[in-house]
Amino acid sequence: MTLKKQIDTLNEEIILKKDKLDKKVEKTTQYKASNFDYFFFWTVFLGTLGVLGFVLIVNIETNPFMLTLKDQSYGKFLVASIASMVFSLTSVFLHIAGGFDITNKFVYPILSKFCFYTDKQIKKDRMEIKELRQKRYKLEQQQFNEITPKGE
Repeated sequence: MTLKKQIDTLNEEIILKKDKLDKKVEKTTQYKASNFDYFFFWTVFLGTLGVLGFVLIVNIETNPFMLTLKDQSYGKFLVASIASMVFSLTSVFLHIAGGFDITNKFVYPILSKFCFYTDKQIKKDRMEIKELRQKRYKLEQQQFNEITPKGE
C-alpha cells in the first residue's frame, strides 16, 4: 500500500473515531446534566413517601378506621417507610457533603455500564485518536521526505 493510501486510510479512521467520541461525550454530558434533577426528584419522592408512611403508622394507633391495617402486619410497612426516610436523608447529606465526587466515584461507574460512558473511557478514546494522528504525521513526514530532494 502506498503512503498516500495509508494516510487516507488513517484520516478516515480518525474521522470515524472522532465522530464516535463526539457522540459519547454528548450523551454523557446530557446525562450528567440531567442526573442532578433525577437525583433530587427521587430523593424528595422517597423522603415524602417515608414521612407519609410514618404518619400513617402513627395514625393507625389512634384512628379506629385504620385498625384493619393494624390487624395485618404493618411492621414491614414501618420498616419500609423508615428505610426510605433514611435513604433520602443519607443521599441528600452525601450529595451536599461530597458534592459530585461521591456521585462520580460510586454512582456513575455503575450507571456507565447501562447509560453513558465514563471519563476514563472517553480519555482512552482520545488517546487512540492522538496515536492515530501521530502515525499519520510520521507517514506525512516520510512522504514529504520522499518527494523533497535532499540538499547538498
